[in-house]
Parts: sequence; C-alpha cells; structure tokens
Amino acid sequence: MNFNVATTTMFMKTLLSLTNKEQKSVVAAIDHWRENPENTGSNFEKLNHPNDNIYSIRVNDTWRVIMAKFDDTYFLLHTGVQHDKTNNWAKNKKIDRNIMTGAFQIYSVNVREFEERLAQEQPVSEEAGPFEGITRNELLILGVPEEWLESVWKVKTDNHFYDLIGFLPNDAAESLGLIYTGEGDLRILIEQNKTKIATKPENLIDQIKIQPGFYVLGEDSSLMDVLHQDVNIFRFYLHPAQRLYATGNFKGSMKITGSAGTGKTVVAMHRAKYLLEKLKPEDKPIFFTTFTRHLIKNIKSLFAGQKMLGDQLHVNNLHSFALEYGKQLGAFDDNIQVVTDNHKISQNWKSFVQSYPAISWPANFLKEEYEQVIQQNQINTLEDYLKISRSGRGEGLNANARTSVWKALKTYETHQTYLRQYSFDDLVFKLNNYLAEHPEERPFSHIICDEIQDFSNLEMRLLRNLVEEKPNDLFLCGDPFQNIYQKKLNFIQAGINIRGKRSYRLTVNYRTTEEIRKYAVDMLNGYSFDDFSGKKPSMAGDRSILNGEDPQYLVFNDDEELKGYILDYIRESFGNLRLHEICITARTNKEVDKIGSWLSEAMYPVIKLNEIESIEDANDKVVLGSMHALKGLEFKNLIVTGFDKASFPYKPNTFNRWSEEAQQQYLKSEHALYYVAFSRAISQLVVTGIGEQIE
Repeated sequence: MNFNVATTTMFMKTLLSLTNKEQKSVVAAIDHWRENPENTGSNFEKLNHPNDNIYSIRVNDTWRVIMAKFDDTYFLLHTGVQHDKTNNWAKNKKIDRNIMTGAFQIYSVNVREFEERLAQEQPVSEEAGPFEGITRNELLILGVPEEWLESVWKVKTDNHFYDLIGFLPNDAAESLGLIYTGEGDLRILIEQNKTKIATKPENLIDQIKIQPGFYVLGEDSSLMDVLHQDVNIFRFYLHPAQRLYATGNFKGSMKITGSAGTGKTVVAMHRAKYLLEKLKPEDKPIFFTTFTRHLIKNIKSLFAGQKMLGDQLHVNNLHSFALEYGKQLGAFDDNIQVVTDNHKISQNWKSFVQSYPAISWPANFLKEEYEQVIQQNQINTLEDYLKISRSGRGEGLNANARTSVWKALKTYETHQTYLRQYSFDDLVFKLNNYLAEHPEERPFSHIICDEIQDFSNLEMRLLRNLVEEKPNDLFLCGDPFQNIYQKKLNFIQAGINIRGKRSYRLTVNYRTTEEIRKYAVDMLNGYSFDDFSGKKPSMAGDRSILNGEDPQYLVFNDDEELKGYILDYIRESFGNLRLHEICITARTNKEVDKIGSWLSEAMYPVIKLNEIESIEDANDKVVLGSMHALKGLEFKNLIVTGFDKASFPYKPNTFNRWSEEAQQQYLKSEHALYYVAFSRAISQLVVTGIGEQIE
C-alpha cells in the first residue's frame, strides 16, 4: 500500500499544545500506522461523516488522530484527548483540491450553522453587500467552494464577514478579505488567480510543496523531526484574516480588537516585520510599544530571535520611552524623580496645599481635577478649561470657581519644577505639550501599540504626537475585556481617528482550548465594557481551534494542603512537561513570594517574571508571577491560586470608604483580571482556593 502523509499547520498547532509525553504518544501512533496501515492496533477507520474522505487512527483508548484522504495522500488535521470532541471537530470538515486553482483547501461544510448566524443579525441597511456583484465564476476563481457561493453573496455586516472567513479555506478567505477591506482590486485578484490556474502543478505532491501550511513527510522522516524544527514558524503563523491586517496598506490609523488568545500580539509583530521591510533608509524608525515591562521584554526577545532589532525598530514600554525621550529633548530636567507610589503622589499634593495657604481647594480634589480633567483632555489654557465637560466629577463648577481652580493648578505646576517629583502621567502630559509645540520632533514613521486597553487618553495622545498623521501611522491592538487598570480610553478624545473600514475584530482563538476559553469568559458575566469608541464590544462568533480537558477547580483546607498539591503536581510533570511550561500565579506579590519559598525549599528551580530578560532565561524553571504580570503571555499549564470566597475579589483596606461607582469599577477590573489570568493557559488550567469555594 503506497501513500503519502502531509502535515498541516492546523494539526501542528494542536500537536504543539500537548505535553511532551502526549506529543510522543501521538507521533508514535502515526509512525506505527505509517509502517503498517493495516495493523489492528492503529484502528485505522473511515469516519461516518457526510464527507467520505475523513479517517482516524487510534492513539489510546480515548484519543484519536483525524486525517483526510485525497487520492493517495493523507493530510493530518487534528488530534485531541477526548474522542467525542475530536470526532465532533471533524464531522463538518472537508479537504479538497480547488477545481480552478488546484490549491488544497481545508474548510467547513457546515453552511447551515453560518446561515443560522446570518439570521440572528439582520443588517440595518438595505444596500447591496460587498460581494453581491461578484459572479459565480469569479468567486470560484478566487477559491470559494461551490457550496459557499450563496452564503458569500449574503454577507452585509462586519460580523457576517468575520464569521464567514472562519468557515472558508485560507486562500478564499484571504482574497475575499482583500476585497472587503478595499485593499485588493477584484480584477487584479482574478488575473493573479488565473495565472495560478494556468501554471498549477498536475502532480499532487508538487502542489503540496509550493503551498504554505503543508509539509510532506519523507519515507525516512518522523513527525518528531518536523516538530523539532524551529517552532517560531507556528507561533508566527497567520490566518488569512490576520494576514490582511498585518500586511494591509491603510489610509490612516488602524484598530485591531479581539478577545484573549486571538493572536493580536502575533498580528502586531507581523505588522512590525512588514513595515520594517517597506522602510526606506532615510525614513524615521518604527516604534513597537505596550504598557507592561514583562510583555515588552518577551517581545524584544522574540524580535531578537528574528534578527529584527536595530536602529530602524525601537521596542520599549511607553513610560520608559517617554522618560528617555523627554530628557533627550529637554522637555524636562535630567534630575527629576519619577514617583510611582500613589500614596506618595497624594502626599505631594497635600504638602503643596499646606505650602500655599491662599489655596482653599482640598488637595484630593485638585489632584483628581488635574489628573482626570486637565491631563486626560490635554488642557493648557483657561479658555479650554472653562469649556471642557467635567462629566463624572460630581458637583459642577461655575466660571469663577474654575478660574480659581485653574490658578491653583498652575501654581502646582510651578511648585513641581522646584520639587522635581513627577508621576508618569505628569511626564507624559509635559511631553505631549512639548511635541504639540514642536511637531518636527516626532521621532517615528510608524507606531505599533499592543494592549491598548491598558492606556489612558493621555498616553494614547502621546502616541498620536509621536508620529505624523498619515497612511499606516498607528496600528493599535487590544482587548476591551482585559481592562484591568480601570483606564478610560476613547480614541476621539485622544485625537485618534479610526474611520471607515479601519477597525477589525479577530474571533478565532489560537492559544487555548475552547473549554478554557469559555471558563475565562464566564468571569466577565454581569459586567459591561467599552470598545474605545463608546460602544459595547462583542464576543459574537468567538471560538477556539483547540479542544481539551475541562479546567479543574480545587479547594483545599489550608496552605499545607495547597503546598502539597503544587509540589506533587510539579513532581508528576517530570518527563511530561518542561518546567518552564508550568506557571503558577497569585493575586499579590506577597502570595507569589510565598509559593516561591515552597518551591525553593523543595529544591525546584523557579524564576519570577520580573527576573526574565529573554525567553531562554526561563528554560527548565517553574515560572511564578502575579496575575498583572501575566498580561500578553501564555503557558502550556497554569495553576491559579487564591480563588475562594475569602480571597476573591481582593479588596484594598480602603475599599469600604469608596463611592459605590468606584467600588463597581474596581470589582469589574478584578473579574477582568481573572479572565486575563485564566486565558493564559494553553492546555490545562487548574484553579485553586483555600476554605470555601466560589459557586
């Protein structure tokens, strides 16, 4: 029996999500089947699905590998722990060779599911959809399968389009995406595909070799050989929808949103690579930034691995850059002190008011007025202050009162020049003012910002001031549901224009299993969020490409029981997981330190996230970190501690003295924080607590 075996990116993604032991079991089963397809141990069988070319082989009693046969080639598609879930994943999948282009296509034939989604959202406009004018033959040339033609013509809204591309083969999704976004011309795409049609290989193996996402296994090569190749290619793999955004040519600023695990950071990094390749020697450099230092260190390490760092690509978190660049420009003194402790900042305001007896306004009121009204709206004149809305600031102020407040705040700015103590918001505010007066000092040609939900209007306005307003100036990625710092961001107020089709939402989760995704999303129930434009964000159509075991929720009697469980968990993981694939997280740094002591006493190598400078630093060490430090990161297995009635939600000592609105905002951010934490897990999530469990 002569046949070929080809891997697919889809299969390699599921395989890479498994533990080392599980990977070896899957690889051994496939190699055993390849040696003798008729051996009874492989349980090689055709599945009873509408598409009669879907097969499976046995890994163990509950585990299967799904593949599709086309002529004499078997394509590895999927693997999973639970047979019923793996079988369910396969039942609507099809692999075929496009009759026009000759490309191999893997896609869903579940047209009915898509049609049901269409029915749930009736478009407001009666205008023709973006694909209605494209003929049947043209759609076929673009790679659209016959059974999807009618559905493509029905697309009218963004949600329709986002859902559709999750069902279609990659080449068709990419072509339709270019048309939908206006980045591709139908006539040019048709001509390009006609060229492919004219030159398509007749030999199937030749087609596989030239098509991205496929790899033919040689007679003497094991799947493990492929697995041991540079896995960065899989981390950086782009779905056609993602590639559209990473390589598009946009008329201005671009916004990409998506829930945790949908690949926003990967798209942002591809965007940097794309723009870097287009950059001319005389152009200003590109800036890649985000809020947290932990994530920026990880991104720097990944860029370094791709040999992308240099004079033309600057990577830094925004606050560090603002401090360095402001000093370089002379916007503030070299000898200033940066104050990050909120209590110290409040004490400075109290000291200021005490130093100026003529000021009758309370220190806390002035501090909040300066931070929430003056800085967030970039107010620099009394005239603008008299006109600005103070919504959410309690009792209104008439013109005389505002004038009095304004004089007090300007006195405070003078006081600061002598005190030389500034918060990061103060520095960003000063740098914004400087750049507004000196636009020639804008240092960058393009800016890519990840995790924008962590930024305020003040900080986003700095991004706007750092680059000239032009095509492809700002590329902004974020998840409104991960707003854990209670920042209020509105693009219009920050001076950023996102017009027309320059705002897109990613819906396919490539990081974690569907079971973990749903578990994480449940933490957001009962709370509403903002999509940076005053509208409610959506998770409609969100789904994971992976399935696995359900998250565990374990509650122990005391610390000793939890300690014993964690030590046993790590011990039992030897040979199955590499230690750095395990992360243990807690709500506070104090709790993280305690867990670190447990592991160190047991002689387990550990590393805290704030100690990691590059990816290699964590090799074969258990990773520890607070939940805030996990932003933007991912781990194969994750243990979350402190999820019990006594510990969740964590409340500061002053919580009961806050206003009801402040309390609700804080509680929402705590739920969002656990959503962030849970969604860092790729394959296994274990949630633990002590005492009484949360229902």
